[in-house]
Amino acid sequence: MDPKIDFSVDKTKVAVGDIVEIKWKCYDDEGSTELTIDNGFRQLTESVGSFGCKRIRINRASARKVQITLGTVINGKKCSRSISVDVRNKRKSAAGVLPAENDIMELEYNEQGEAPWWRNVIFFVATLLITIPILPVIYKLIPNLNWNGWDRLLEFFLLLCAVGAVLSIRRWFDIVAFVLMLTILTMGTIKDNGYGFRQLAQDYGVFKYERKHNSKIKTKPIIIPKTKDNKYEAYNNKIRLAADYKNPVVRNFAVQQTTEEPFSTFGSQQYSDDLMNIVHAFAVFKAINSNWKYVHDPNGFEYNSKASETIQNRSNGKFTGDCDDHAILMAACVQAVGAKARIVLSSDHEICHAYPELYLGSYNNTITAFYFIEKLFPEYRGSQEFHYYKDDNGDYWLNLDYTEPYPGGRFLQDSIMSIIYL
Repeated sequence: MDPKIDFSVDKTKVAVGDIVEIKWKCYDDEGSTELTIDNGFRQLTESVGSFGCKRIRINRASARKVQITLGTVINGKKCSRSISVDVRNKRKSAAGVLPAENDIMELEYNEQGEAPWWRNVIFFVATLLITIPILPVIYKLIPNLNWNGWDRLLEFFLLLCAVGAVLSIRRWFDIVAFVLMLTILTMGTIKDNGYGFRQLAQDYGVFKYERKHNSKIKTKPIIIPKTKDNKYEAYNNKIRLAADYKNPVVRNFAVQQTTEEPFSTFGSQQYSDDLMNIVHAFAVFKAINSNWKYVHDPNGFEYNSKASETIQNRSNGKFTGDCDDHAILMAACVQAVGAKARIVLSSDHEICHAYPELYLGSYNNTITAFYFIEKLFPEYRGSQEFHYYKDDNGDYWLNLDYTEPYPGGRFLQDSIMSIIYL
């Protein structure tokens, strides 16, 4: 045994299909080191450096032996070290067929025992390209634990590890995944309704947003009557009829707002109908909220203006009316662009109030909606809280009242008397 050669394998007894790691280091060699692997069917010889590491997969072996030999020249003298690996328990592959007899699959490793830098880069990028689009799906399946964003960070890390583990099963998995995801994202970017690089960046931005601003995303406790009370039914029907979102006047006005920037461009970039509808609803909110002038009803009389009437009666671009007129107009215009809205009747002692809410649906849509608000409404300064309501079905509704110049402003009152669905 030559003391100037360190040569070892991590195991000398393996089963067919196992990976063996080989390590070596030669002292005072003359730069002509060769590594030879002989499985009895085929002999593979490769020039290597003075030190390094390689991993091979043992797929077949004659007489259940694989001979691994390291040869070099030290001080003009040929020196070599050999190690024999026992191969047992031949197994069939997943397809039910044994590998070819001369198949020794060598995994790419450089002479220092590390994967080439470009393989590391491809592996990391491929892992991210797969992980980030899956995150929204994971968010929908796993409930929010309210750990101030740490639960979502943990989910991201575990998913990243799981994807990385899958890609590391075979050396070519990461390259195939990288090329496949790159193709999908490129095609999605070319197509208007595909998932592309812009949507990938947005999903990542939403993830970062939730992690950073989780404390601002909260619901306010609302008291809901435990028993069904029909005393508001007649008034509810009157409000419901006033929200004439199918009227061409309402429809045309609402659609026109979606063509305004930045909502037009931002809405066209959404690959989901739900998210596009939310952006369009925000365009409607902007048009009405920034041009609303509060005017009381006639003394002693409750007047409910139809949405079409409020639009037709605007003067100098301004809408006029009280809280129920505002709620009717906002909810009707939101419905007119394909989103879903409702009107809530609330009370604070003897004072009654009506305000509109936008249907967001899932928690993931809610987080994305808040991310949109920060992008679309410069009036939002980043320090305020967003207010929403989560109903008994687990669906989220965003406050669209005129309390703030951006969607999700504070609730004016706590108690709910009735909810009017359009």
